[in-house]
Amino acid sequence: MNEPNDDCGNTVDPTTWYASTFPTSLPHPTLSSRFQSADRLLTNVFHRQATLQGAVTAIRNAGATSQYIFLPGKHYEHAQTYTGAGGSGNGDTGSNILAITDKDGTKSKLIIDVHQYLDSDGSGQHSECTTSSVSDSNTAGGVGLQSLATWLARNGRQAILTETGGGNTASCVTYLKQQLGFLK
Repeated sequence: MNEPNDDCGNTVDPTTWYASTFPTSLPHPTLSSRFQSADRLLTNVFHRQATLQGAVTAIRNAGATSQYIFLPGKHYEHAQTYTGAGGSGNGDTGSNILAITDKDGTKSKLIIDVHQYLDSDGSGQHSECTTSSVSDSNTAGGVGLQSLATWLARNGRQAILTETGGGNTASCVTYLKQQLGFLK
């Protein structure tokens, strides 16, 4: 059996490397300690929503205290994952992610990671686009970026759209321009 490692080739003790609930296969603390003085470093915690607080704490404990950390949701990070149906409350990820804080209790360096594709089911797998995903109407999941922006403002949080797009078609070009225009 292979020893657990931190994806950087270092053998780790799985009982002490992270908080006990944090997966031992992720390299965040090791990389964070190596780049703790880099002022232009972003850390993106991938699809481990249940252990986000452990990841943030481990990254900060490793010395990376001034960098931004992107926090993922679940269900592919669509807007409705955070806001809930209709954009008026908290989705199953929204309530959890709002509770994540830095060690000092602040949230300003913790950025919510959002994906919002332009096709009919929000997957980004269809060549035709049907929405800009700005308004709630005709947006997969029924929650657009405008509702997400309102939710973010209400909760004092920030987000970044890290994935979007569609096929190489006229409809996708049109809708992508609308979406990017909204983000300005």
